[in-house]
Amino acid sequence: MTQSQYDFLVKEHGEDFTKRCIKYLDNAIPNQLRKPYKCHYRAIRSWVVKDVQKNIQDAESSNVSPSTARSSGVTQRFIQEMEKEEKSNIEEKKEDS
Repeated sequence: MTQSQYDFLVKEHGEDFTKRCIKYLDNAIPNQLRKPYKCHYRAIRSWVVKDVQKNIQDAESSNVSPSTARSSGVTQRFIQEMEKEEKSNIEEKKEDS
């Protein structure tokens, strides 16, 4: 992905969400039976954004802890990454106080 493509995604979706999409795609690639994507930017624009948005909505609407949510392996890894990121953000806020 080029810097200008990354910048466009950040402008369109915000930096945190863009990073989540990249992590999601990184986790999905090893599970693909087909050839790797030639253009990660196109993959993100075509299906990753929708999957990440759906996973976030599902986790929020289920009212269940993400660690106990039933989901696919890729989705479960994504939720675990979100939990780690949230814990890290909480720890950084505590340190700043």
